[in-house]
Amino acid sequence: MTREEAKDIIKRMYKGNPTPIQLKALEIAYVALQEPERKHGKWKDYGNYFSQCSLCRYPVNYFWGKTKFCPNCGAIMDGKNGEPK
Repeated sequence: MTREEAKDIIKRMYKGNPTPIQLKALEIAYVALQEPERKHGKWKDYGNYFSQCSLCRYPVNYFWGKTKFCPNCGAIMDGKNGEPK
């Protein structure tokens, strides 16, 4: 089942007269299907063995390695959204 098919089923289930418990379950399921907006950034090198997140400026030590996600703000470090990789 795709995300769109699941959304369609949930929307159809809202029609009619569901019980309060069913409504809460449908609301939880619908919220879980919503795709969150993801921020994108890149690691900017600042010397002294540190890089910073281009969005929140969280510092990361070179010895830890540059992660694919910022541990502070959760941004995907792929250089998208106008930032070169």
